[in-house]
Amino acid sequence: AAIDAAWKRTDVPYFPPSWEKAGTHWGNTETLWPTPLFALDDPRVTALDREVREHHGGGFCEGTIRWTGMPDVIHPYMSAYTTMASLVRGDSEQVVEDFYWYLLHSTATHAFPEGIYFKKKEAWNHTIPHVTGACNYAILLRHMLVHEQGDELHLLTAVPDWWLEWGSMTAVENIPTHFGKLSLHVTGQSGGVWVGFDPPTERPPRRVVLHLPSSRKLAEPVPGVEVVRRPPQKKRWDFETVVRMYESR
Repeated sequence: AAIDAAWKRTDVPYFPPSWEKAGTHWGNTETLWPTPLFALDDPRVTALDREVREHHGGGFCEGTIRWTGMPDVIHPYMSAYTTMASLVRGDSEQVVEDFYWYLLHSTATHAFPEGIYFKKKEAWNHTIPHVTGACNYAILLRHMLVHEQGDELHLLTAVPDWWLEWGSMTAVENIPTHFGKLSLHVTGQSGGVWVGFDPPTERPPRRVVLHLPSSRKLAEPVPGVEVVRRPPQKKRWDFETVVRMYESR
């Protein structure tokens, strides 16, 4: 109630970075993750997504949120909170695109910075390696594969379609979740996607959901798992794709 009352005084359709509407977007983007504070369809959540992606500081640059404290700076790990909100809301293709742009902004030794002067192509060198930057990337990947949402467990919530093509394989072993440990093996076969699932048993989820594109069928039913179809992704998102987009800027 207090947040709602304060928000009404801002006269903007989204949650601003401060009630004075000044500053850069950071904690205010943590609307749905790590703790869901608002409904998935709350118009203020979707308005905030549009604000940071399309308008704040000129909108996302190189798939990354702007840092307005300095000129021409982007802030990769700060984007992760917006990406996680997209994941919770089911916008899988946006998540996959963000995932590879995030990876692009790492060093040759796979370290993550904090901010980046994108015009100079120079990171804040004194922040490398940045622990939060690395952790947010690992956490994002984890939730793309295995995601808890209340009393539900979601599998393959947001993965590239090509990870499910013939010959591909994805596996997680004994991963801790709110429901206990689980293992998941996914293999792309000529007849569809084969899924091996060892479910958690400590606190069984009320519902287990497997997300697959409508272009890929499930090769064999998985006991206790509900399949939810999503539209195929419009573009093949991978590291090479974002490198080409980056080089063409």
